Amino acid sequence: GSYYMVPTADRRRIFRDRFRTAFENGAEAAAPEEPEYIGSGGYSPAFQKEFEAFYHRPWVAPHTSPQARVDCQRLMGHLEVELLRACYEGAHSVKPKAPCFMLAHSPLNYSAWGIMFPHYEAITSLPITDYLAQVWTGTARSAINHAGDRRERTFENAYLEYSSSLNLVRGMKIPVWLLMDPVEDNPDLPMEDYFRNYKRTLAASLMFPETDRYEVVPWPTRIFGHVPAPFATTICTIVNALADMQNHPDFANDRGTDGIASFIADTAMWQHEAPSPADFDAIYGLTLPLLMRGVPVQLAHLDRVGANDYLKPYRVLLVSFEAMKPARKDIADGLVAWVRAGGRLLLFGDKNGYDDIDLWWKAEGCASPREYLLKALGVSLTTMKAVPASSLHVAAEARAATVTEAQVGRGGVIVSGLSAAWFAKSPAADRMLRDLVRYASGLAGLTYREQGHIGIRRGPYVVVKAFDEETLVSGPMIDLMSPDLSLRPEGPLAKDDLVVLRQLPARTGEAPVLAASSACIEWSATSGDELRL
Repeated sequence: GSYYMVPTADRRRIFRDRFRTAFENGAEAAAPEEPEYIGSGGYSPAFQKEFEAFYHRPWVAPHTSPQARVDCQRLMGHLEVELLRACYEGAHSVKPKAPCFMLAHSPLNYSAWGIMFPHYEAITSLPITDYLAQVWTGTARSAINHAGDRRERTFENAYLEYSSSLNLVRGMKIPVWLLMDPVEDNPDLPMEDYFRNYKRTLAASLMFPETDRYEVVPWPTRIFGHVPAPFATTICTIVNALADMQNHPDFANDRGTDGIASFIADTAMWQHEAPSPADFDAIYGLTLPLLMRGVPVQLAHLDRVGANDYLKPYRVLLVSFEAMKPARKDIADGLVAWVRAGGRLLLFGDKNGYDDIDLWWKAEGCASPREYLLKALGVSLTTMKAVPASSLHVAAEARAATVTEAQVGRGGVIVSGLSAAWFAKSPAADRMLRDLVRYASGLAGLTYREQGHIGIRRGPYVVVKAFDEETLVSGPMIDLMSPDLSLRPEGPLAKDDLVVLRQLPARTGEAPVLAASSACIEWSATSGDELRL
């Protein structure tokens, strides 16, 4: 782990030596834990020395200007990447083909918490073979804003966290392992809280059939012997279910319209502190209005946009450069190419203080990446036509004239000066965002559909999460979250509730059939009407 100390050259040398020694003594894989630099730092003498060595100029306090803030945050992240490099180099000096794991929180969480670790820089510059996405109750329970109501929404936040992790490496040969921790770092919460939120992170992880790899109990010694016996029994049941998931690659989604995404980026970690902190509701304002209506919006990684076919799964993209910036010109050019090929881009927000930093759009003669994007699309705000007012339930703060559109190639762009964060602030703003996506979906040839829940069937496993209305769940099925594996009959699922179920297995003879267990079944046999375990 980093222990929140500056990864100086001496420290990198020590870690390289430690990993070399570990592999000389039989270690099989390099898995350094949580490369994190707390973004509010950047003032210590050790960091100042690293700053001057990296930039070849005197250190400037990060709070003094947006440029100084970005310079410091970028270096913090880079130092953590170099610390990982030292660990992997130490491992490979003994075992050149040793697997190298990246154990890190999701891109969404590090950005939301103001922790510096550039995921994209890491996966593109280090010999990473596996990514363990550390999403669990402690990260996902962070209060988030939806329709002006800021509170814990653990399933929804976890869903977006897992999405940001999987989309980070989608299309690359880097398997993703999903963590869900039955408890968390805070030891002072009631056991009912741990259980409720464990259930929610578990359910969110199972919504992504792209992976069947899981870290099921990161610290067994802080779980078993500390949680009540019924909770421990349920954990063991879930461990068995997750181990079985690899045997059931078939799945069927139960959700609203696919093909819609927004973005997170490494640069989203830059803008949390003085002098000009961004409103991170800009991320949730473009995602939660859709997810809370059963629309499986994805949180793609902006830094990956330049990769071939990365945007191919999407027909509608929601973009704002308020809480993050496109770090390279090819990102903006990738968005332009996607639009010209038929995509519909929704662009929100306007200029902010971080547009004045020294990045590529300045060399292109533009005041902001938003200005460059519009210029590259070949559109002008003064000549774009207004989106029909009949298509929008416009909130009092926003008139139809604030939303304009233009055809670009086979696709098009819809532009609003409204902040992306604004769509998280009220029910009316929430509805307007959904109206805009419905309108853009129609132009993109998508049938926009909302529903009051989201669900998936993976082989015999069924997961359903209700949002703001009841939904009917078929049955009877085994409730895997009940310690006695009770049967849940068909019936309504209350709003904001969820279930993790297993269908009853088919019987081909008189013998009982094993459906689920909290034990490790080492041997079984059937004879006549008897099942022996």
